[in-house]
Amino acid sequence: MKNIKICILMLLLSAVAVSCFEENEFLIPDDFAWVGFQVSRISVREDSGSGVEATILLSSKPLSQQLSLTYTVSSSDATEGVDYSIPAGSGTAIIPAGSASATITLIDAVLNNENITGNRKVTFTITDAGGYTLGGPDGEYGTTLEVTLVEDDLSLYGYTSFEEPVPAPSGIYNVPDEGTPEGTSLPNLPGDNNPVDYVSVGGEMGFDTYYTEGDPGGSDDIHLGVTNATDLDDGVGSYFDGSQGYVSEDADGELNLEFDEITLGSMTLIQVEIGFYFTTGSSFEDDDYVIAVWRTEDGDEELFEITGGYGPGEDEVYTPGGSSMIGKWTTLTGFPENMKTGKLVIIWRSSSGGEYIYFDKIAIKGF
Repeated sequence: MKNIKICILMLLLSAVAVSCFEENEFLIPDDFAWVGFQVSRISVREDSGSGVEATILLSSKPLSQQLSLTYTVSSSDATEGVDYSIPAGSGTAIIPAGSASATITLIDAVLNNENITGNRKVTFTITDAGGYTLGGPDGEYGTTLEVTLVEDDLSLYGYTSFEEPVPAPSGIYNVPDEGTPEGTSLPNLPGDNNPVDYVSVGGEMGFDTYYTEGDPGGSDDIHLGVTNATDLDDGVGSYFDGSQGYVSEDADGELNLEFDEITLGSMTLIQVEIGFYFTTGSSFEDDDYVIAVWRTEDGDEELFEITGGYGPGEDEVYTPGGSSMIGKWTTLTGFPENMKTGKLVIIWRSSSGGEYIYFDKIAIKGF
């Protein structure tokens, strides 16, 4: 009798366990998934004339039938028809059958105008995704995407395209020998040396070049400073603005190009633009870098960093967004958060011969 009771008790416990398992399976279905934007922020210049696209992701296997989504468009400082235009049917999106994502046009054109209103933001928010969870885990792939319309009608506070300094015929500069103190200010040398120091006469910004000795691998006699040569290494072809620019071959260490301090009052926005060119023969390696900083009495604020690395079949140089910068002029833009009187400093390090970098068309704007 006792054995019979034990068997009955075990059967009852098994039934409860099965019941609990089945209930848990019902509460957490296998097809649980979320919907969200692939990125949360996009910036586009006002004068680009381009549109803005974004990808919406569904964290599941491809759909057996299409999924309709809705989203809202809002802004507190941008005006539709003045700052941007949106396509017909805006506010709805479709992830088609057989897919788990869709790329949609949020803005079909950013409108260039002469209004100096600063950067403006347009926010797109997914409000319904056909029953799927809105937004991914841990704050990733959210339901909100913020598009920044970058102002281009700004007051110019400082500018140089290196047209005022007079370059030398050969452009060779003799970098100091071993034992040079860290952060040595390089002087302009007589003879066939390009200027590495320039005192402004009221037009273009002045600048100083500072040098810190690095690991062996470079050359003492390098192309450095303001030049009008277009055939160095694989050649720059032409300059971004005018007929001159600032060139740096490998200097076996770290170089800092420090521009004049810009006196600013109360600012709403500061925009720093730098034109870069890396020749196709540059051997820019993983530990080489270029960093732009905004230097104030509070210290250095990094604006962006350019990194080196090995691309397919050749050394590569990448923008902060991961695009190649080899063999073409590229403008990178930074926005200092510390909007005080300060100066732009470009810092670059290279450890072996062959890195040719050009700088041109440098501007500090704001309002």
